[in-house]
Amino acid sequence: MKLFNIYHRRDGRYEGRIARGKRQNGKRRFQYFFGHSREEVQDKMTAIRRQEFSGNCSKTFGQIFSEWFQSIQHRVKESTAANYRMKAEKHVLPAFSDMNADAVTESDIYSFIESRQKSGLSNRYISDIIIMMKSVFKYASRTYHFINPLDGITLPKMQKPEIELLDETQQEKLQQYIAENPNHSTLGIALSMSTGIRIGELCAFQGDTEGLTNRKVQSR
Repeated sequence: MKLFNIYHRRDGRYEGRIARGKRQNGKRRFQYFFGHSREEVQDKMTAIRRQEFSGNCSKTFGQIFSEWFQSIQHRVKESTAANYRMKAEKHVLPAFSDMNADAVTESDIYSFIESRQKSGLSNRYISDIIIMMKSVFKYASRTYHFINPLDGITLPKMQKPEIELLDETQQEKLQQYIAENPNHSTLGIALSMSTGIRIGELCAFQGDTEGLTNRKVQSR
């Protein structure tokens, strides 16, 4: 659920509002904020919310990340933990490590997303990074009681790439290569070409095959 409601007005400005209880007639009362961009309104609203929260976190994002990572590394797969650490060390920590965790704003996050896009990262990969950051800030806001700046963040739009099929000439070349270079990789490619099976499904067959073999041995 998004923390704030922000709308694009017909006059070109952005309008945000925070619920402030109810009037005597029972209708809800709001505090309104205006700006020329969504980020400007979000920053104004976040500043107000920070003033209202009693929590005060003096820790940097780097320190918060270390705490979060220690809390989850034994609850996730080793490969998942390694993936989190790699993304953090390569992309996130260089940008946010020395910043106070409660000083990070939505504008900072969108600037980070834009910089990663310009560096050549795909929107899917950037989304994975932001999802990890959401987990870090969720831990931080719950532990240190400050506004989570990623609550209202919209993930980069992911475009599905067009699938290019091999023509007959390309298929013949690939089949020839497979025939001349027999190994586990080319065997997997040959099975995918022949059956249409996905690589992930093909790799999963290893366990099923072992179980099938065991059942055959036992039946004998």
